[in-house]
Amino acid sequence: MWAYGFAELSAEHRERIANSKRIANPGCHASGFIAGCYPLTAHGVVPADFPFTAYSLTGYSGGGKALIAEYEAADR
Repeated sequence: MWAYGFAELSAEHRERIANSKRIANPGCHASGFIAGCYPLTAHGVVPADFPFTAYSLTGYSGGGKALIAEYEAADR
């Protein structure tokens, strides 16, 4: 069994995570999107198959320490 590691969503999610062998943890962009959309579908405000879309940007810090060091190098 697998689970997407977002235990805050519901008791069902927490149980599935507890019983899983593999758990994927969402990043910050996915977490923000899921946190906004899940309650709408869970409470029937929009249908579960509603075609949500999201546009998301990140700064250079999303590239990690190596990219930050390159971006902030003295010779740039």
